[in-house]
Amino acid sequence: MSIKIYFWGLIIAVLASIGWRTLHTEAAQQWLHPQTTPPLVINFDNQEPPSAGPPLRPGESAITPMPKAASGMHKCRKGNQVTYTDGDCPVGSKEQTVGGTVTVVPGQATTSSAHTSSTDKPHANVRDILLDPRDADLRDKRMDQIINR
Repeated sequence: MSIKIYFWGLIIAVLASIGWRTLHTEAAQQWLHPQTTPPLVINFDNQEPPSAGPPLRPGESAITPMPKAASGMHKCRKGNQVTYTDGDCPVGSKEQTVGGTVTVVPGQATTSSAHTSSTDKPHANVRDILLDPRDADLRDKRMDQIINR
């Protein structure tokens, strides 16, 4: 009689193990919690959308070209680069409409290193200060501060 108890206990343990492993599968969740509403079915018809205007004549395009501004600012796009100009767009770029409010400020004169005088010292870079052999004392002090924190 004790063999029957062990046998049925083993069967129950195997069934409980299988049930525990399959509890979180999609099929088990659908069986435990059936859906009351059917899933939404989306049908794609791949047809042309209805046009909002009169039908097009043969050879006529639905895309109207943008009017070119006679004067003023032009927005030119070439890839990811956008350029604003008062003349024609460069070759290879496409003109786009300028929307919103645009504020034009005067440009700044560019300075090059050749035009700097001897009185104008360039700003020191931290790397240059720390690597300069004349400032070894400064470098040692800074290293001590970092290490002894």
